[in-house]
Amino acid sequence: MTPIDSDPADFRSQAVAASEALQRTLPRGVSLEKSQISYCLVRQPCLTRLRAPIKVTAVACGVLGLSGVTAGGIIGLLKRDMLADNASLFAITICCFFGGILLMLLPTYVERWIVRHHLSQPDDDYDSGAESKGIHISLEYALTYSSIRLLAEDVGLIYFHPEDHYVKIDGLSYEYVVQSKDVVDLSLHSNGKSVLLSYRVGEELLELAIAPRGVLPELKRQTVGSSRGLFMKMQAALKPNEEAD
Repeated sequence: MTPIDSDPADFRSQAVAASEALQRTLPRGVSLEKSQISYCLVRQPCLTRLRAPIKVTAVACGVLGLSGVTAGGIIGLLKRDMLADNASLFAITICCFFGGILLMLLPTYVERWIVRHHLSQPDDDYDSGAESKGIHISLEYALTYSSIRLLAEDVGLIYFHPEDHYVKIDGLSYEYVVQSKDVVDLSLHSNGKSVLLSYRVGEELLELAIAPRGVLPELKRQTVGSSRGLFMKMQAALKPNEEAD
């Protein structure tokens, strides 16, 4: 496999260089994923181009959705005395308001379709059909996670391999494998949904913030105060191998 240069300004660039160096030490035909080595590599073929339609959808649906919610609210406030007697006006108000909300939710489903269509793995590669689907996630640099972005640094699917004590993330731009022995820190973010993960690739430290993408995790976080599903799955897969002690 010919190495692909990563953006030197990218927070993953040093981990990519370390991964490529580790890759060159392996016997021919041995994959990094099966070698019990943690890594981060530029995806081949790179699917970064797919971020453009995701961004366009997010902007368009955000503008139209906010406009619909605003229009519904304005009509409801200015014409509230007429709503009870005017079925058409009431229907327009409801359609504007809830149609706007649905439009703002649409980008997540478009992103999910793109991610699953291009990144889903064959079921034959996994022992469990449930695990083979992966979980739709977004991935950020942990140290700048609080910054507002239109789209995360990477989006993709995370797969769990609890029997072998590692997880794999297939992103549109990068591929990541995290072995339990290389985990430096694994914790739940203060927002109650995202997972903070630090792991070593050779001598390099890679710090990630990983969040489940979808309406249900966010709804659970808003109602219950915490959405720990992703964290618990990662914790189960990356727990120390007690048999190795």
